[in-house]
Amino acid sequence: MENKLYLDIETNDSEIINQINKEILEREGSVNTIIISIPSHKHFNKKLLSLIEDDCVAVYFHSDILKEQLEQIIITFIENEKYNIAIDGPSGSGKSTIAKALASILSIDYLDTGAMYRAITYMLIKDKIDLHHEDSVCSYIADLSMLIKNQRIYLDGKDVQDHLRDQIVTKNVSLVSGYECVRSKLVEIQRRISKENSSILDGRDIGTVVLPKAKYKFYLNADVEIRARRRFEETKEDISYEEILKDIIKRDEHDKNREISPLRKAPGAVEIDSTSLSISEVADEILKSMRAADHYE
Repeated sequence: MENKLYLDIETNDSEIINQINKEILEREGSVNTIIISIPSHKHFNKKLLSLIEDDCVAVYFHSDILKEQLEQIIITFIENEKYNIAIDGPSGSGKSTIAKALASILSIDYLDTGAMYRAITYMLIKDKIDLHHEDSVCSYIADLSMLIKNQRIYLDGKDVQDHLRDQIVTKNVSLVSGYECVRSKLVEIQRRISKENSSILDGRDIGTVVLPKAKYKFYLNADVEIRARRRFEETKEDISYEEILKDIIKRDEHDKNREISPLRKAPGAVEIDSTSLSISEVADEILKSMRAADHYE
């Protein structure tokens, strides 16, 4: 007769292993199947297999279920439905850094939507298209192909990733991203990608326009001086902190007041002020909020 033990895991990775070991030792001989229930935002990280003795584990895949056989006990990890995380916020609030960190923690895809707008802006500048002439911009991008592979962006087969943080791109990306033809083209791509796998997207209109039905929505903010300082410390160009601060203030004004997809906190989004928080602290706040939302549902 098969005896099953059901565990609902809401802890971090190392605690998962410790709890599994504890349960196995306490029930050795009486339980031959353990079923682990992991929330959709807390998928089991397969790297944890290295924490269990190799000679006790045989790993194999069956459909979407990851199974491990540990001597006479089978542990089944059940992956839940696909989901999306939307993170919005102004320039320098830490959206991309946090999104990348969360994507790694949760083992889900990360889509940097801001980089997509920067890529198009770079190509327009490179090919000397008049950025202030909307028809010229729309005509140029109409047949422009975009491919994202290994976190690098290719436009018409050209790798443009290394130019996305050029200062001239930063100065003009708000103008370009304000055109309806540009936003429509990229929103379509972003929605298509987000349907394929569980994903985290960051930008300025993710929760309001791109993925208004995203399961988890956040608005990340920070004092403008802190945001300017972050940009200054990461830039590789010869530009002063004062210039960056001025540019960010100008960009905030433009993003919040543009007619198409202005920067807004999405309905139902959880706002987090990252001014005095580290990357790990912001990530922890987001994960806690996601767990609370799942529990509420």
